[in-house]
Amino acid sequence: MCCVRLDNDSTFLPNAKVLYMGDASESGMVCEAEELERFGIKRDDLKHNKCPDIIFLDANHTSLCIVEAFNSKNPFTEERRADIQKEILYNCALEKRWVTAFWDRKAFSKQSATLAWGTEAWCAADPEHIILFK
Repeated sequence: MCCVRLDNDSTFLPNAKVLYMGDASESGMVCEAEELERFGIKRDDLKHNKCPDIIFLDANHTSLCIVEAFNSKNPFTEERRADIQKEILYNCALEKRWVTAFWDRKAFSKQSATLAWGTEAWCAADPEHIILFK
C-alpha cells in the first residue's frame, strides 16, 4: 500500500481519525465499527473488494476523507467513486473528500486522465501538496 500520511499531523486533515483501513489482502485492519455505523456505514458493506483503502473522519465530524492508495489499479474514477457511494456510503450524509494517493508524480501522471472530477490526488513524495480536480 502506498505510504499515506494524511493523518493527524497533515495540513489537509488535521486531527483526523482513521475509521477504516484495509487493503486487498487484509480487509479491515482497522475498523471502528461503532463509529462507522453512527455515520451510516455498515461494517458488512466493507467486506468486499469495492472498499477504499482508508476512511478518515475529520476533527469536526462533518466529513469523511476516502482514500485509495494507488498501486496498479483503482484510482478514483467516476465509476469507482459511484460504486463506493452506491455500495458502501449510500446511507452516509457526511460530506465526502475523495483522494487517490500516489507514490510520486510519475505514477500520478500515468493515471491523471482517468481521475474523476471532484476528487483529489496526493503524492507521498510531495506530501505538502494536493492536486484538486475541480
